[in-house]
Amino acid sequence: MEEAEDRLSLPRPRWANAEIAVWGGYLRVAETAARHWIAHGPDDLLPLPILYNYRHSMDTAGS
Repeated sequence: MEEAEDRLSLPRPRWANAEIAVWGGYLRVAETAARHWIAHGPDDLLPLPILYNYRHSMDTAGS
């Protein structure tokens, strides 16, 4: 069985919105990473994840 088929055969959640990203989670992650950056100084690994999470929080807010 392929990996994608294996994932689809897993038990499904009982509530309708379970497969939708937790609203506000992307914003929380972005803010946490940004505060870490401010408190601990620049980290070259963080800019893209921070920006991605801020952008994705705006995408999911409009959904």
